[in-house]
Amino acid sequence: MDFLRRNVAPCLESCLEQKHILLSSLGTQNLKTERRQSQYELNDRQTEPHYFSAFGLNALLPDPSDEIWFMLTPEAKRTQKVKIKEEAKRLGLVINIIELSDEIDDTRLFLETIARKIPKGCSLTLDVTQGLRHHAFLTYSLALYLTTFREVSIKGAWYCNIFAGEKEAPKPFVDLKPSLDLADWFHAISNFQNHGITTEMVNLMRAQIDSQRALATTPQMQKEITPLDQFTKALEQVGFNYNSGLVLELGKPSLYLAENISNFKGSSLTDRLPLLDEFAEIVNAHSKKTAFNERPKNKGKWKKGIALNVDELDRQKNLIDTYLERQQYPLAFGLMREWIISWFMFREKVIENWLDYSKRKPFEAKLGGLLALNKNEKFRSHLNEEDRNFASFWQTLSQELRNSFHHHGMREEEVSIESIDPVVNFWNQLKEIHTIDPPRVGGGKRRLLICPHGGSPGATFSALHHIKPDRLIIIASEQTISSIGEALEKSRQDIGADHILLLKNPHSGIAEFPGHIDTVLKAIFDADEVYVNLTGGTSLMGILAQQLAGKSERELQRPTRKFILIDKRPYEEQQNNPWVVGDIHYLGEDAQKENSKPGDENEK
Repeated sequence: MDFLRRNVAPCLESCLEQKHILLSSLGTQNLKTERRQSQYELNDRQTEPHYFSAFGLNALLPDPSDEIWFMLTPEAKRTQKVKIKEEAKRLGLVINIIELSDEIDDTRLFLETIARKIPKGCSLTLDVTQGLRHHAFLTYSLALYLTTFREVSIKGAWYCNIFAGEKEAPKPFVDLKPSLDLADWFHAISNFQNHGITTEMVNLMRAQIDSQRALATTPQMQKEITPLDQFTKALEQVGFNYNSGLVLELGKPSLYLAENISNFKGSSLTDRLPLLDEFAEIVNAHSKKTAFNERPKNKGKWKKGIALNVDELDRQKNLIDTYLERQQYPLAFGLMREWIISWFMFREKVIENWLDYSKRKPFEAKLGGLLALNKNEKFRSHLNEEDRNFASFWQTLSQELRNSFHHHGMREEEVSIESIDPVVNFWNQLKEIHTIDPPRVGGGKRRLLICPHGGSPGATFSALHHIKPDRLIIIASEQTISSIGEALEKSRQDIGADHILLLKNPHSGIAEFPGHIDTVLKAIFDADEVYVNLTGGTSLMGILAQQLAGKSERELQRPTRKFILIDKRPYEEQQNNPWVVGDIHYLGEDAQKENSKPGDENEK
């Protein structure tokens, strides 16, 4: 018994679920005529006379049903049940009687009664010839329900006007299956139009392609399928790229769809199903919104050929709006973050190789620096209102919402719909003015040198010679401040010290650091490049220089290079003549970039 239960029973159940049922409804009004029997016709094939259309249809089907189920009203059951059984017995057919309610307006009861009876996964053929008029509409609704939630496949739907034409003429069946297929297309295209999902459309088109391919008997017929097959593949790519947030990958297949919409309009799909030309226009309109304006290269690294221009920014902006409208927030905020970086690059004319991370990273860094300054209560007041608002927007977008969504909420902070509103509101203002310059987020004041200044001014002199800065921050003490001017004069640099951080206790005054750091944060943030000399002065001066380098690199996201200077002369000679240029040696990753000839790479 266990063997039967494990192996035979599942097979029997599977066979039951996959059986083919012809479902027909029956009232009495269509039977109250002198002629009770009719011949039926389908594709030039005819039947013998039958009382009931279901028996005629079953005889004409290329794949006859396993069982015929009759839905009978109480009156039809009373007057026709015996006749149904007699004819079924004569024809050797299996039938099943489903009793309907006497309440003809109880649509809920009709649908629930039939739905309970239909096995999951079976195949259905529908006959709506002899039932009550409203049964045809209810059966249509039932078919949509069963295909969606019961894995039932509809093999066909048929109607025959048995009172049309000459009495003795065979009555032809009309194929209603396209109307059911059309409902699938309604749903599929609605999903595409409202959510960007193409899966259902692709499946419907592939089923049609497979059907055509099976009937194609010549190479020419096979060739005619190719354009529709390519259109289907492009549609599948559009759905994948759209729902993955791959904005650049989306532009290419969208352009293909827009340019080849005729392959859809002129296909056998539109010959068989009404209204698909109109649906094609929906696909066309959607594709034009997401397509590139120009065709990129088809081979190799084609994305390198995409230009960063107003058209591309607008295309991406519109896609962000679509994501927001459809509440696809993870995609909207992820793309919005990248759009902001691209916008900054475009306004600063960094458009060559704009997809290279090395080109995008500095702009991301600038935004990170603005964010860090906005978080600093002591410094925040130095930012104007525009900078503060933008920094708050960037923090919420990039650190809170975008990360929360992309980490799927695996953070202590809760993500709520209310937290989305400020970003969306700011975006709605920002997108309208994206053709003007964005707020400057750091940089613009060229090269900054941070340099400790000790008892011997030689280190400052050499640093000025190698770096040739535009601005200067000096770390000094009361004992060394007097020689700063001479070092500047000897280096022949036409600059002064923008900030002098005077350590009252140059050997142990670490408590002085916070005040000095806050003083120069803005100067560091405004620099395009920051160079930090770690040579000269006391050890504490060097530590302060290190901390400023860390602030510049990690918090303010400035391009920062640290270096040391080496004077190989004896100590006495260095003291007697400090105005000799020492060798410069960069630290960390910059050590590999160091030139053999000091100062050459820093020439302006």
